[in-house]
Amino acid sequence: MRAAGANQFARTYQAERAGRSLLPELLEAFQKSHTYSMECAQSMPEGHYGFRPVPDERSFGQQMVHIAEALSAIYTMNIEEKPAPDQPFSEAGMEPVNSKLDVLRTLESSFVLVEKGIARLSDAMLEKRVELLGKPATKLRVLQFLLEHTAHHRGQVIVYMRLKGVTPPAFRA
Repeated sequence: MRAAGANQFARTYQAERAGRSLLPELLEAFQKSHTYSMECAQSMPEGHYGFRPVPDERSFGQQMVHIAEALSAIYTMNIEEKPAPDQPFSEAGMEPVNSKLDVLRTLESSFVLVEKGIARLSDAMLEKRVELLGKPATKLRVLQFLLEHTAHHRGQVIVYMRLKGVTPPAFRA
């Protein structure tokens, strides 16, 4: 039943967007995510970048580095279909945090990489099939995943900010 509903959604979605590009909306979504993510990273005092609410969670700084690493690595591998970037892609809370400025630079450069890349894509390229985390997906799905992944981890850091008494920036929709 679920697959039938998903197929109907896909047909309706394709008919609705016939003749109109998704790329401007995708670029706008990444630009808003970029701005909001940078505001969160800038709002947290550097002294709290090592804060983690419980030992099993990443620190605030590690969450922000994880967002940046995932953006650049997944974009490079799945959209550009190139080997992983030179920067390390850490996992399991092993992300290196040298300073707030370093985190801000890494986050900024990762968003810029994706935004410049989207500007070079065509709608036809969005339908190309690639592999995302071991499963087949379109490049459009990869971009959606990047937005979802960023929102997931950014949502976590907003809780970290509140736990440290820092008011998060206003949400951008």
